Amino acid sequence: MKIKLDPEIRLNELIYCVALFCEVAAMLVSMTTIPYMVDTDSCNQFLKLLRYSGYLIVCIKMVLDSYKEREFISLCAAILLLAINCLFATRVIFLTFLFIFGMKNLDLERMLKYTFQWMAIGCLLIILGSQLGIIANWGYDLDSARPRYAIGFFYPSHATSLIVYIALVYIALKKDSLKLWHIIVLELFNYWQYKQTDSRTGSALLLLIGVTFLIIKHYKKDFSKSIFGFFSVLAFPVCAVVSVLACYVYPASGIWLKINSFVTNRLEYGHRAIQKYGIHLFGNDITWIGNGGIGHIYADYKDEYNYVDCSYVKLLLENGILIWILIITGFTLAVFFAVKYNRKYLAVALAFSAVYSIIEPRLMELGFNPFILTLVVLFDHHVSFFSVVNKVQRRLFGPVIRLEKD
Repeated sequence: MKIKLDPEIRLNELIYCVALFCEVAAMLVSMTTIPYMVDTDSCNQFLKLLRYSGYLIVCIKMVLDSYKEREFISLCAAILLLAINCLFATRVIFLTFLFIFGMKNLDLERMLKYTFQWMAIGCLLIILGSQLGIIANWGYDLDSARPRYAIGFFYPSHATSLIVYIALVYIALKKDSLKLWHIIVLELFNYWQYKQTDSRTGSALLLLIGVTFLIIKHYKKDFSKSIFGFFSVLAFPVCAVVSVLACYVYPASGIWLKINSFVTNRLEYGHRAIQKYGIHLFGNDITWIGNGGIGHIYADYKDEYNYVDCSYVKLLLENGILIWILIITGFTLAVFFAVKYNRKYLAVALAFSAVYSIIEPRLMELGFNPFILTLVVLFDHHVSFFSVVNKVQRRLFGPVIRLEKD
């Protein structure tokens, strides 16, 4: 067996990182109060230009990539499906998938590491700016028994959601290097942000994340054959199907009312949205109303509140059955490969994101959820994160090593 180094991988990686940074930076700023502290229209135009620059750059990387016949056919089929969906829905999911296509031949772990660093630094700067009075710290329901602050973001839950995903990516990258003090620092920060945002579900999940990963760290048996691995693989399909079915059949009576109250009316709004927009093969172009900003950029909603907080229902209504199946299949495959190759931290982190997506709508927003990049398993089955890669090479950020039989 001989070792072959790909001399182009570094250039492709650099191109992709520039594109990815444009997307993450634009999304981070757009979810804060910054656009409303300056000329909002000009700021939004700049952020749009930044994002579309990223899309153009990642397309250049895709053109430079080489493809086997089977890979090229599957890529073209996916692009065609997404393009057809744009005729019925928005082009958001199509543009997001460009970054998934662009992940071909790249090291997933390194891309997650870069994205984590950008998100963590950005999140800390936004929160620090809000506490120093540099960035507007919007308050919600300040006259109620449950006052909430958005700590620099557009809405309080945005901050908590971002922190949840940052924590999951961090733990997935630390793996067995995870220490007790890491979890203690995380939970202390979690307590502080909870006191500010009063985002109860996300904060409770962060507490559970810390405890669970301490257990996983000390679990020494073969993860691929364990109960943890089994349930991790089932996480996305089970959470997706149960969420959609629960909202579809919601009868608004008996125990269902208590469940709906516990999840802050998510079942009711999901049911209403399904009844109003319907479930189709392709998606709908839906204007969502109710995602924060009330009392700050407008006094009341322009139309009836219709926002759906469940990612699975939201994705199904926006993008239709075919794209929904593609996304759930991709995440399930990502967990399957992570379990198969004993990447237990990644597998459990993905499982947590599956559970969180029941009550969180940003599963397919790259500025929140970097695990979107794992969907590359749909088109490139030789993702280096799931294969044996020389540890010294990875530590030194050298080129990806590909092994070929003599």
